[in-house]
Amino acid sequence: MYPLPANRIRQAAEVLAAAFAKEPTIMRMVPPNRHKRHEKIAAYFRWSLRSTGLENVDIAVSAADDSVLGVALWEPPLHRAHTLKAALILPAAYMALGRRGLNELASYERAVAPYALKFPHWYLADIGTSPQARGRGVGKLMIDHRLRIIDAAGEHAALTATSDGSRKLYERHGFTPLHELRLVDGSVLTMMLRPPVHRP
Repeated sequence: MYPLPANRIRQAAEVLAAAFAKEPTIMRMVPPNRHKRHEKIAAYFRWSLRSTGLENVDIAVSAADDSVLGVALWEPPLHRAHTLKAALILPAAYMALGRRGLNELASYERAVAPYALKFPHWYLADIGTSPQARGRGVGKLMIDHRLRIIDAAGEHAALTATSDGSRKLYERHGFTPLHELRLVDGSVLTMMLRPPVHRP
């Protein structure tokens, strides 16, 4: 596990694009009938990785062929408030999402804004693994890696679970549900928080 180097941004974005292709929020932002859909989603994640800061992105790499197996994108304290503003003014985000996609992103941000935490915290924005890494514990290793750093700093971590399965996974990492939000398409988001854990 190590921070994302600039020469692997494209590989990392491809992993996330494949992992999130059927995720409800991405489905609304980049509909299934969108021309060159995969390329658009990958372009969105390239923008997201750069705007968050590569030092806050962890990747797992295969020892066998040096391919990227997993990507975890963490937004540092106080970063999240600036995400939408950056998306609206950066041409890269517009080129990736288009007007409709940016409107969907803005709608999502408005929906979750009332539940935003009022104190500094790390936020797990995105985590995904490649098909060959599924079921091998790569996601768990990436989460544990960053949580050790966050715990050492005595800071909180938060995330939004988009399914019952992911919520249960995060609960095993010490996250507890704070709020549930049902979107217009029927999908349910669970906002979760993890206080710092003292490690010997």
